[in-house]
Amino acid sequence: PDVHLSRYNLTINESDMTSIKGNNWIEDPIITLWMKHLQLEHGNNESLLFVIPTISQILKMGGNKDLNDTLNSLEAWWKDYIFMPVNDNNSASVGGNHWSLLIFSRHD
Repeated sequence: PDVHLSRYNLTINESDMTSIKGNNWIEDPIITLWMKHLQLEHGNNESLLFVIPTISQILKMGGNKDLNDTLNSLEAWWKDYIFMPVNDNNSASVGGNHWSLLIFSRHD
């Protein structure tokens, strides 16, 4: 596939770009790119965490050990705000029809 962008160790190709044109579904690589971009842009702010979709799915579908290990590796316990893109896929396979942005606010 034609590569349109390579940044943050991610490759965005033609089919990914098509997903942001018109009334198409936004693909995981675009959301991952954006969350990584936000994390790097706000990296000096230790109270913010932007989670990529694959990690959100692990948190959603994993067991208690996965949940604890993943949150520890992200240092999430000490964040004031956590932004997680979550889709409606409830299986281990690729899929889903709708994305939502879940925002955790320690203060609220």
